[in-house]
Amino acid sequence: IYIYIFRLLPTNLPEAPPCREQESNSIAAFITNKLDAQAGGALYISGVPGVGKTAIVNKVVRELMLLSSDSDLPQFKYIFLNGMKLNKPEKIYNQLLQAIDENEIDRKRSSKMACKLLSKYFTDRINKKRQPTVLLLDEVDHLYTKNQTILYNMLEWPQQAYSKLIVIAIANTLDLPETMFKKKLQSRL
Repeated sequence: IYIYIFRLLPTNLPEAPPCREQESNSIAAFITNKLDAQAGGALYISGVPGVGKTAIVNKVVRELMLLSSDSDLPQFKYIFLNGMKLNKPEKIYNQLLQAIDENEIDRKRSSKMACKLLSKYFTDRINKKRQPTVLLLDEVDHLYTKNQTILYNMLEWPQQAYSKLIVIAIANTLDLPETMFKKKLQSRL
């Protein structure tokens, strides 16, 4: 019995689910292509809870960070945000701003102001030499609001010419884009 318990300890679990090489390769190719092109983009990943969506993306990003540290890939910043951990969806703006700019951590800004600063950051041509950012938005279905502004912004910013923002949006809702997103938001995925 001890051997079975030992196998279930977190230190003995694989970093990512086995038999997901095709998915890993697709995610790696998407991110690599965007980094090499110094371009932004958005990728939507959905699946039932517990299949390892987040674990696969984290594994891929770790591998790509090793490549970037060896100069085989452009350097990039990785930010992980979880929509379920927010008490209000609009707080995602504050968390993203703080992750991008460490000087923002102690500042108390409204979510509206954080959104404005992020919009300026991702659309300003002056910032075109900045490091690319890979943003993993986990539990993105928790960012859904009636007017869909939050999700729209998160998926619009990567489309800006100088954003260098690569968004990986993960949700458990398989048909989220078709059932909850308006047409203008669907076009961003």
